[in-house]
Amino acid sequence: MSEAGEAFEQGAEEILNLYRERRKQTRPSAPFDWPESLLKRECYNLIQKHSRWSGRVITSIVKRWECIPEQITYAQNKFYWGILAIDPEADCISNPSLSKYAKEMLYADLHGVPPEYLIGFLSQSGNLTLIRERLRRHELDQEFLNFRKRANRPKTGHQGP
Repeated sequence: MSEAGEAFEQGAEEILNLYRERRKQTRPSAPFDWPESLLKRECYNLIQKHSRWSGRVITSIVKRWECIPEQITYAQNKFYWGILAIDPEADCISNPSLSKYAKEMLYADLHGVPPEYLIGFLSQSGNLTLIRERLRRHELDQEFLNFRKRANRPKTGHQGP
């Protein structure tokens, strides 16, 4: 396996170990710290971090485990493939969760959401039915996009004494 593949698999193993450890702890009150939130955020980060070369790496891992997605909507979602490569035996991520997480991550990625804001973005985006419908219609959240424009606008006016 290539150096990139080894790095991806090592990152995947670390994520799953962190998740298992977090599940053993008392459930934190803040959604950001929930085990599922940690899992989503770290998977999203790993897939994004390695996006330049992860397509080939992820494909080879998924093929090696013989868990290639058959549905076209899954086959075209890099996050579905990425999560399959992270947990090919579905030890931590069930099939329904895999589908849900992949759609949520794709939706966040289309909005340019960095990993540290993933959980907050998803909690503000509505339920999975709404996200799935927006993905189907190729519709972005205009309220969020307008917020990003305002946040990235240069500050003007008086800046001090």
